[in-house]
Amino acid sequence: MKILHVINGLTSGGAERLVCDIACMASDDAHEISVLCLSSRHDVYTEAMRKQGIKVCCLSGGTVYNPLLLCKLFAFFRKHTFDIVHVHLFPSFYFMALLKQWGMKSKLIYHEHNTLNGRINSRFWRFWDKKMYASYARIICISDAVKAVLQRVYALDNRQLTVICNGVDIEKCHKATPVPRQELPAGIAVDDKIIIMVARFNPQKDHQTLLKALTMLPEDYKLLLIGEGEMQLQVKQLVVDFGVNDRTFFMGYQCEPARFVKASDVFVLSSVFEGFGLVCVEAMACGTPVIASEVPGMADVVGEVGRLFNVGDAKALANHILEVMNNPILCRQMVEKGLERAQQYDIHCMTDRLIGLYDSI
Repeated sequence: MKILHVINGLTSGGAERLVCDIACMASDDAHEISVLCLSSRHDVYTEAMRKQGIKVCCLSGGTVYNPLLLCKLFAFFRKHTFDIVHVHLFPSFYFMALLKQWGMKSKLIYHEHNTLNGRINSRFWRFWDKKMYASYARIICISDAVKAVLQRVYALDNRQLTVICNGVDIEKCHKATPVPRQELPAGIAVDDKIIIMVARFNPQKDHQTLLKALTMLPEDYKLLLIGEGEMQLQVKQLVVDFGVNDRTFFMGYQCEPARFVKASDVFVLSSVFEGFGLVCVEAMACGTPVIASEVPGMADVVGEVGRLFNVGDAKALANHILEVMNNPILCRQMVEKGLERAQQYDIHCMTDRLIGLYDSI
């Protein structure tokens, strides 16, 4: 069976990393996996996949919103045939649906990675989204919360929806070695408390709330920010405006973020929405306490094994951080429960379910 994953690009995002993981793990004698990217801009995963024998093709080096990409996609699928095309993210979602409506023979699967997007509050875009969803044989929801949104907003048929929760490489997280304190930025002392957030710099992740919380914490609380994104310069300016530039460290993209998570005392994800919260599971698998915003999808994953706060509530976030740092018994309980919870989201289980879905349609 020939399977193609189509995605906007292979930047340092959660959906992109998931495509890399499942492409490498699902590829076997019975399933030939390839990946097609609309754009090669800011690519970080192509080389890793090619080393695993995965074929990766990029259509352009420009924006993914260029309608001329439809012509390139049409030409690509005239030359190559696949049994299943597994699509991720907008606008790949629209482009592939249009090709299907124009007669493409491959069966389409769409992987819905979030509970919210920039189109959901527009009647115009909701109308077209529903038209596009109809082109897909199956829609994978990464959590029950995502499925509930698709049923409530778009009235999609339950038979079209399949919940397959995201997975992480638990064994890889367990084996990761913490970055030694002396190798962390010079401004971090041996006995400092380290907070870490691994996320793209975009409005969804709401770095501002975490930075506000940092201003309410003692001076020996330091913050590591791992990731890249279009709002990185704005976040750096906020760090200066809030007066925490000597306590905040931008670490950029890291190919092994688990090493930094293991070197930290607490993990925070302050998103305004999340379909799942994959990095929270990775933090749990690393044995690091997790504090996250209480949003559908992520709240189900973190639940009682971590600490949840209302979106944008910097004071509550700061209080949770202090509570975890000042209560060793609570911290140990969160670590133990987190390690146990992470086992439910092993990437191998997710891959098995995906292969089962491929074979069933």
